[in-house]
Amino acid sequence: MAFPPTIEILLFLFEQVTFISGAVLMYRTFARYRFTSHLYMAGAFLLLSASSATRLITSTTNPTDLDTAETLWSGQNFFLILGIIMIFYSFFYFQYNRLPGRANIASILGGATLMAYINRDWFVVTYDPSTGMFTASYSPIVNVFVIPLIALFIIVFLLPIVTKIRLAKDPRTKKDSASLLIVLLFLLTWAAMSAFTSLPIVRETRPFFFAAGWLIWVLLTVRRPMNLIFTKRRFEKLLVMTDAGYPILLYDFETSTLEDPSLFSALFSALQTALSDLLKADTSLRSIYYENKVVSIEKRSAVSVFGIGDEPDTALDTALRVFANALFDTYPILKTTDGSLPSIDLNPGTIEQIVTQSFSSVIF
Repeated sequence: MAFPPTIEILLFLFEQVTFISGAVLMYRTFARYRFTSHLYMAGAFLLLSASSATRLITSTTNPTDLDTAETLWSGQNFFLILGIIMIFYSFFYFQYNRLPGRANIASILGGATLMAYINRDWFVVTYDPSTGMFTASYSPIVNVFVIPLIALFIIVFLLPIVTKIRLAKDPRTKKDSASLLIVLLFLLTWAAMSAFTSLPIVRETRPFFFAAGWLIWVLLTVRRPMNLIFTKRRFEKLLVMTDAGYPILLYDFETSTLEDPSLFSALFSALQTALSDLLKADTSLRSIYYENKVVSIEKRSAVSVFGIGDEPDTALDTALRVFANALFDTYPILKTTDGSLPSIDLNPGTIEQIVTQSFSSVIF
């Protein structure tokens, strides 16, 4: 057993901090917002962490035991490519709120690349005593799969970013989305450096670009979890009321104003009558049709938030959940009320800010 070079240990620690923290933060984001992309990213980061750990184990292999080194090299490639495929799925969800048919192309191409990278007939592992590191040279046939995969990755990565920059009206949303291009720059640098791995300095520094790119991604996503989520579907109104039927809030998206809930008592009463039995029977109910509109439901204890408008997709559901989280955090009395009319004084400016922060970066 050999002791890994210092550069390998530092790289491993940096990667593990990036990928493990990324997996935890992405899972926590998924648990809060229930947007599938974040779950795929959490899984991808765990796979990338496993690839990093396998590479460190490879570096401890006896320099003369090339057979074991090649087996471990196949393992690190397996985890790496599988993680990249998971990232593909995550970005498809960002773009389409589902896995579209073209995800099959990514699966097939990613699977072929995976098989090419773990096929020991198509690569040779050697030991470089000057750096104390193992390195691998690949058959030219591997490029037949790698180059199209990189091209597809660039397209899939760019589409949600470019679409959001093009559609967003809020300058902050445009800026936050454009900042993710820095991540792509790091990843492309990592990919381009693969052509120069015969140089020791490139072999030693190349993995840092990959991990640094995803570290930037994690930091940007934690700051704005809705960064790449968007939809063209929309709500017409937001309603908040207790299970007892007491109206709390009515917001109109067309006029961007709070309306007096008492003026719409008939609407609240009809919704309360239609939903009360259903909500008590099934708290997982997500939406119903009501007077040719879809009513999306976000139930919290004795208070429910309703979005009336288009049939929701995952992005619109997520935005409604973000709004409910922010509203209940701002007015904690909504969390503890037993359903009777709470004594609550809503600040129109505060509500407008919550609505803007929850929906402006998602609905176009």
